[in-house]
Amino acid sequence: MIAKWWDLLVQYRRELILNPLPGMWSMVLQRLTGVGIVFYLLMHIVVIGSVAGGPGAFDESMARVQNPVMLFKPLEFILMVVLLLHALNGIRITVLDFGGLSRQNKVSVAIMTAVFVPLAAVGGWIFLSHMLHHG
Repeated sequence: MIAKWWDLLVQYRRELILNPLPGMWSMVLQRLTGVGIVFYLLMHIVVIGSVAGGPGAFDESMARVQNPVMLFKPLEFILMVVLLLHALNGIRITVLDFGGLSRQNKVSVAIMTAVFVPLAAVGGWIFLSHMLHHG
């Protein structure tokens, strides 16, 4: 299993070196953010599933995940960034595929970046202000 993952990483590295265009970076970013989201959702299901053990088990599980609070908020921000990247890139890919605009890869990546940066900055500002005032 690990060998398969390693082979996949080597293949992506080789393709990025041979084809360092925005579309290739976009594909790798989409895959990595997708794997990160799946990992988060699995962790989320385990934590929420602890409610079956009663309120004490749920509180203990939440305390374990949120300890320390100063680490939890940056991880929430990273989750927001990953979700935002995955969503915007997915919308970009869908528009390119269904709009017949596959030759507009560089322009679409630039537009996605122009949308992503301000949204991530606003999200970062909200997370930072929440950490400073409530953390």
